[in-house]
Amino acid sequence: DANDYRGSNYAQGNGAEPNWMVNQSYLGNGEPEEGVAEIRTLLRTPEFRQALSHAMDRERVCDVVWQGFAEPKQFTVSPQSLHFASSDGQALYEQWANAYADLNVDVANQLLDELGLDNRDEDGFRTLPSGEPLELVLDYWDYGLVDQLADATEIYATNLEAVGIRARANLLADVNEWLGTLNENSS
Repeated sequence: DANDYRGSNYAQGNGAEPNWMVNQSYLGNGEPEEGVAEIRTLLRTPEFRQALSHAMDRERVCDVVWQGFAEPKQFTVSPQSLHFASSDGQALYEQWANAYADLNVDVANQLLDELGLDNRDEDGFRTLPSGEPLELVLDYWDYGLVDQLADATEIYATNLEAVGIRARANLLADVNEWLGTLNENSS
């Protein structure tokens, strides 16, 4: 309230921002079906997605991107949702918000190794069990937060590379390009 300025915390209703979702319906981009099936199977494996989650430094995203005005958590709906109004609902929210959300590079590496992603290429990045390269493309678009999304995506890409996953941030023109990518790569 000094000098007639006042700060407030605006709760917009999102549970976590930004967030990345794994395309479990991946159909490839013209690659042979055998390779596409290998990737799709990996993307659908819960332990792979858990490893991706354990690799993410949410605290750094909160500090760098949101200047400390955020809480690290898993991608979930807002705790203000009516679904979480009861004490059981609040317990469920806490369970979802914290599921696989701790930065734990050792656990991420262990999960990836156990999935058969224990071989590396000459640059030190993991390869698929078939020996083919493994690369994740982190798509994002500008819906009013492009600078924050770019910074967060670069942090996450760096986190993934720390566990041996080649990752590439990819700025799309808009949500329609993202939806088109999903439609092209979905069954």
